[in-house]
Amino acid sequence: CPQSVAGKFFSCFFGISGIALLGAAVANIGSRLVAAEVNVMQEARKQSQRRLLQIYDKMPKAILKIRRANNKHQTKVLQEAKDLIASIPHPHFPPFMTTFWKAARYIIQSLSVVALGGLLIGRLEGWKWYDSLYYGLMTASTIGLGDFAPQTKAGRLAAVFFIPMSVAAAGEILAS
Repeated sequence: CPQSVAGKFFSCFFGISGIALLGAAVANIGSRLVAAEVNVMQEARKQSQRRLLQIYDKMPKAILKIRRANNKHQTKVLQEAKDLIASIPHPHFPPFMTTFWKAARYIIQSLSVVALGGLLIGRLEGWKWYDSLYYGLMTASTIGLGDFAPQTKAGRLAAVFFIPMSVAAAGEILAS
């Protein structure tokens, strides 16, 4: 367990950033898996189209005559299908700065819950302010080294409410 103020701040920073980096790594791996799946699906679609064209080209001449007679109807059906596909709305992605400020707002709100809860319990326990912040961040990140724990009844009662809220706030940070 860290003994110095610098060690405690390093533990908080390392704990929070490590969780964020792990989340980013998992998201990166997930994105790559999705991209690979999309590529496989596109390749399967191309192969399926090639196979259908091969089957279609090998049809008997009598069926080809029927196909030519119904060409106008097929063209109409194909146009209706294209119009239907074109009418499906495409997803709209917000600009980067809008997304950034929205994420920053959630992060600040969540960190406020963690910091204020830690400071409240630290006040009830008589801890120094940096020990209180350390406790709040270590608890929210679920690292909890056990070097700080509420000992008073009021501190424990506050912890009953603070711990689930701080873990949820940390989850909100990761989600944003």
